[in-house]
Amino acid sequence: MNFKLFSGKVLQAGAILSLIIGGLAASGQALAQTTELKLGLYQSETHMFVKVANKVLPELEQRTQGRYKFGVYASEVIGKAAEQLDLTNRGLVFANLMCTCYYPGTFPLFNIETLPIWSQGVKGVEAAYKGGLNKLYEEYLHSRGLKNVGFVGATAFSVRSLGMKKKAVHLPTDFKGLKVRTLGLERVPVQVNGGAVMSVAMPEVYEALSRNMISGMMAQESNWIDWKLYEVLDYITFLDLTTSPMSLVYSISDMNKIPEADRKIVLEVLNKFNDTLATEYGKFMDDGRVFLSTKWKGKVVNLTPAERQAFIKSAETEGMKQFLEKAGDMGPKAIEIVKKYNP
Repeated sequence: MNFKLFSGKVLQAGAILSLIIGGLAASGQALAQTTELKLGLYQSETHMFVKVANKVLPELEQRTQGRYKFGVYASEVIGKAAEQLDLTNRGLVFANLMCTCYYPGTFPLFNIETLPIWSQGVKGVEAAYKGGLNKLYEEYLHSRGLKNVGFVGATAFSVRSLGMKKKAVHLPTDFKGLKVRTLGLERVPVQVNGGAVMSVAMPEVYEALSRNMISGMMAQESNWIDWKLYEVLDYITFLDLTTSPMSLVYSISDMNKIPEADRKIVLEVLNKFNDTLATEYGKFMDDGRVFLSTKWKGKVVNLTPAERQAFIKSAETEGMKQFLEKAGDMGPKAIEIVKKYNP
């Protein structure tokens, strides 16, 4: 049997069958050549971080003509938050968006984030990471045995505030007699001024505040709003002296398996994700602060320069001592970088 094409050419049925089979084989070959690079996130599918990943990362497949693509895995489906560094180092997950706040006990250098000395706010945080902390973090992880972890850099920059029930805090001495949930070395100004540090899981904080089990907590705009904690707070003091950014890491060995031209594209897309996330998260945080300052039923406390300096001073002694005792040889270098951009 013969078939006449629109061009007027005539092909035998066998020839057409060969073309079809060949086309299917070529298609299957193309699909087989697409390598998925897994990215792990511990946030849920609806979280801003995941939405940004799903918006930016498909660019890899387009730019590599289908040779590589990112698979975005949210909600800890390929690893718990506290396991992300190990999974990356072992090459079990190509990349992870992780928070160093889960690791200060294991890697004490990360406590630099919660030492209340970030005097220039978000701008100072971002400048310090881009000005040396990103590189220092990677060197530190390698020195501690995680030699396969590449550090794209910190992102989702933020500064943390103090939410309180019943009593506003203007000075470290106001902590006397209060019970405060803190992160890392944020505990020092509380403890040295007569307050008690409480350990409460984030899903339980709303109830703890509602029932006056704790007096307040250190957190940031995303926490106040996402967890609706503003509903059970009376005051929020914008301390803006500690931070807890996210960090994007990858497996060096897996990256090195990618041909150089495509590797360059992978790194460019990862950096674009980092930059986009920082921008969009920054806008979210700014909008959140506007909401809290103008529409929230509670009262916002903006520290004076003298009050902010009092908090820094309260961390310069005991807090700095505790940090340097555990951070190792790179501790002084981390302090130097932070203070360069946060005088």
